[in-house]
Amino acid sequence: LSSIDFLKYKIPLFEKIVKDYNFEQGDRVLMTFGEAECRRYALRELKEPSRSDLTDKDLEGLLAPYIYAAHTAISLLVERGYTPIVWGGHAASWVDPKDQVNMPTFGTPELRNRLSRIWHESMHKYSARNNFHFFSMIPLTLKRDYTCDTNYLADEVHIKFEAVAGYFLSFLELNELLS
Repeated sequence: LSSIDFLKYKIPLFEKIVKDYNFEQGDRVLMTFGEAECRRYALRELKEPSRSDLTDKDLEGLLAPYIYAAHTAISLLVERGYTPIVWGGHAASWVDPKDQVNMPTFGTPELRNRLSRIWHESMHKYSARNNFHFFSMIPLTLKRDYTCDTNYLADEVHIKFEAVAGYFLSFLELNELLS
């Protein structure tokens, strides 16, 4: 699910979850956009999604609609009285698209990591401008080759909650968000 898809199709589902789980004004909500945008959506429009000649400016242009949609979704949370925690994403997986069987993947790991870095930086700046809390998995999950450490993955691309729960709880405690 991309940030754009969330805005188009999932707002009613989000509203149902909020109602079913008795969310209250001021409750904190972490929206985990970014992984699919960098692995799949931003690159799928390219005829050659593994091109090495793409500049960071080109990649920023590919991500722009998804970043805008993520900002819009976060703004909706604020309008409804919730406190957003902005997600900085995580490093891309090592998986080559030709080897990927379970998750649609485009581009080389290097290219996807460049997209992940741009996403991360954009969300970090957005958080700072709006005085939102910013949570990043990058320091925990990034290996020396700039791919995601497989110890933190549930499958080829998704973070394994059990492996990062302590890190997230530490973030919440450090920022006094566990009230």
